[in-house]
Amino acid sequence: MNPRVVKRKMSGYALKRRKHRNYPQPSKRIPDAVKIVGEVLN
Repeated sequence: MNPRVVKRKMSGYALKRRKHRNYPQPSKRIPDAVKIVGEVLN
């Protein structure tokens, strides 16, 4: 079969780059990391 005719299945997303591969995982749990700051409206 002619390779110019064959459609390749391509992802719509870019590949992950090497510099992003070893990002550290979060060290805190989500409730410990989230802090809501503001006034209480009564």
